[in-house]
Amino acid sequence: MPALFDLSQDRSLPPRFSIIAVDRVDLSDDRLRRRLHDGVKKFSRRGNVKAGEWSEFACTGGVSEVGLDTAGIVRKMESGACWRKSMPALLSESRQVKPFHFMSSLNLTLLTARRARDLAELLEHIRVVSGSVIYYHTHHFLAQHQYLSPEPPNDFAYWVTHGLQEDRLGEQLAAIDLVQFRTIRALRERIIEVIETYLNECKQLRTAPEGEEFHFREAVSFVISTKHVAHDLREFADCMERIGFGSLSFHFFEARLHLERGENDFSEWCESLGEQELAMAIARLDPYTYTLDGLRKEVVRLVRQRLREMDA
Repeated sequence: MPALFDLSQDRSLPPRFSIIAVDRVDLSDDRLRRRLHDGVKKFSRRGNVKAGEWSEFACTGGVSEVGLDTAGIVRKMESGACWRKSMPALLSESRQVKPFHFMSSLNLTLLTARRARDLAELLEHIRVVSGSVIYYHTHHFLAQHQYLSPEPPNDFAYWVTHGLQEDRLGEQLAAIDLVQFRTIRALRERIIEVIETYLNECKQLRTAPEGEEFHFREAVSFVISTKHVAHDLREFADCMERIGFGSLSFHFFEARLHLERGENDFSEWCESLGEQELAMAIARLDPYTYTLDGLRKEVVRLVRQRLREMDA
């Protein structure tokens, strides 16, 4: 109720609507309103709730209570309820959906002063380098080899295998499933765990030949806007067919892991449209098993399939 009250004060709800409360305890409408008022005063993000604001909300919203019988609910909704849609529909229509602006990024690779000659040094540096270093060494292959699938091994796995001849550890590092991680911190911890476990079992450290040390690099990203903007799913599919790989990589990989937004930007936007199933379908894609072109085609296929369902 505090959230609905805040929405009403922001003028994000329809001018007239009804709230039907269902409870196992029989309450009068006045007693129910007092209980809800106490909750709003305690939890509303607006802080101090003025009496006039609550009175307007309680009257306009038509807050009332019914028992657990379906007939009672129907009677309440039919007796003066001016707004008869479900709560999910209320939230969907009241939400201000923003157009999707396709962004891209230009990446500048910088050498750091860090290098490793053996596993102990590699582990020491991985513990303290910035997140952009970890991101670079686990993702730069994706942009450089756009037509390879599945993805090449990360830099750590490649160096351990070819520079140190530690094939078993190299396989373990290459087997880390990047799609399972939502933050660079969690990915870093998993890499550290794998190397630590191997070191505890290792009796002798191998040293890389001179000139084949592991040099840590850092990716500095410059986010830029593209000309592509989508206001609905149809425009979104059209834009997806035209955007460059840099934009696709930014919204699928950098936004989710490097910027730690939690999910890829495409799924987030589809969910804001109320398209939860489509959002979940895109989120279930494992982008690391596709080429960037293949990933684009699969997203477009899912969106156009949804458009056909809506037109049917």
